[in-house]
Amino acid sequence: MALCAYQTSNNYEHVIYVGLDNHVHELIYTGQWRHNDLTTAAKGAPPAAPGSALAGYQTSNNNEHVIFKGANNHVYELVYTGQWACNDLTTTAKGAPPAAPGSALAGYQTSNNNEHVIYINTHVYELIYTDHWAYNDVTKAATSATAPPADQGSALAGYQTSNNNEHVIFVGEYHVNELVYTDHWANNDLGGPNAGTGSGLAGYQSSNNNEHVNYIGFDNHVHELVYTGQWRHNDLTTAANGAPPADPESGLAGYQTSNNNLHVNYISVDHHVHELVYTDDQWRHNDLTTAANGAPPAALSSQ
Repeated sequence: MALCAYQTSNNYEHVIYVGLDNHVHELIYTGQWRHNDLTTAAKGAPPAAPGSALAGYQTSNNNEHVIFKGANNHVYELVYTGQWACNDLTTTAKGAPPAAPGSALAGYQTSNNNEHVIYINTHVYELIYTDHWAYNDVTKAATSATAPPADQGSALAGYQTSNNNEHVIFVGEYHVNELVYTDHWANNDLGGPNAGTGSGLAGYQSSNNNEHVNYIGFDNHVHELVYTGQWRHNDLTTAANGAPPADPESGLAGYQTSNNNLHVNYISVDHHVHELVYTDDQWRHNDLTTAANGAPPAALSSQ
């Protein structure tokens, strides 16, 4: 039950999920919440594999990119350039191995305008777009002897910070870890309570240069690891009074909007998409499926 979310340069908010029909759906906020079926909009796009992960981001040319996995284990993108279209990135990046069944996905653009799409096939791989798509084995490149393998079914998150470092987040031995690129790849264990089995992940940097990594614990609460010079931990479900617990295998999405509010999205056991939003120095909760009248429910992994 993957999720991804991002804000575009026109200040619209986008929350992406896979429906029970295996189509990629979007909840979009343009003053009010409404719904789009992106698989239908991108003519010829294959359905997402059941349980496919998702990633989404906007590039500096204002194109929108939504990444998903097909039934053939290829990595695809839905790209918006005035209209939605679909590309098979695994085929385009010649020689790239397919994603493992159940692989997580992450995607982001770096300040040099390169695009990075992260997935797992035993090792952590990236598909990278310079002026064409190619691939790298990131696990092999991270020579740190302390780097654990990714847990089976680990989620992924990826982002670049303002110092141009790249961060790829995964779960290894139930610990939240990062592969970080300065001028080479290395590994860090970020600490905090253990991540639950099948936990989603989200990661981003806010405008005050703090880094935020979100995951789901064994208590089905949404947790945050935040870097403010050192890593510390917050329980966001407890902080947002009245927020329902997440489904244990819910995806997560996290981002900051131009008004400096922080947003973390997740799915509860009733198939509703929820957000935890940080505004006025406190965490609050909203049910987005209820707010977007007529939005179809999100798929759960057991469905």
